[in-house]
Parts: sequence; C-alpha cells; structure tokens
Amino acid sequence: MLAQSSNSKSDAVQMKTYNYADTLQLDLYSIPSNDMVLKPTVVLMHGGGFTAGQRNGGDEKGLSTYLATKGFNVASINYRLSRKGIGFLERGNLLAAIAQLL
Repeated sequence: MLAQSSNSKSDAVQMKTYNYADTLQLDLYSIPSNDMVLKPTVVLMHGGGFTAGQRNGGDEKGLSTYLATKGFNVASINYRLSRKGIGFLERGNLLAAIAQLL
C-alpha cells in the first residue's frame, strides 16, 4: 500500500458552497491561484434518474476533486427532484446554476 503525501494536489482543492434559485445549492471546487488565467468549468449534475441523489455525495466529491486537480473548476449542483423522473423539468435548475456561475 502506498502512503499518501499530505501535500498532494487534492489537499490544495478548495470547495465553496453557493445558493441559487431559492433553496438550491452548488459546490464549486477549484485550486486557488493568484494568476488571472481563465480555467474551463465543468457543471456536474448528480445521477439518480432525477428522483434521487445530491451534489455532495461520495462519487460527486471524488470526481469534482479529481477534475479540480487537473485544472478545471467544477460546479457540482443540486436540482429539484421529481417523483416521476421527468428530467426535462430540471432544465431550469441547470440554467439557473449556470447563470450563478457567470
């Protein structure tokens, strides 16, 4: 088993939570930098068939942290869940999250 160093890139990743669209939240993962360099941003919508899941589940945290160490900003978002799994209803939540990032 390999020992993990405490100065790994994943230790440098910071996560901040922002509110949008009334009660929804997004977690923004990034590595802070003093450079004024634009980085690409990935918007991560959790799985769950639009009926379950959350922005800060284990898989979402791991993927978001990994992508941040590779130079991306990552916005892991919540959206309103549906009892019937009708995903097109959540389009407005996705657009509101993107508007929050702009």
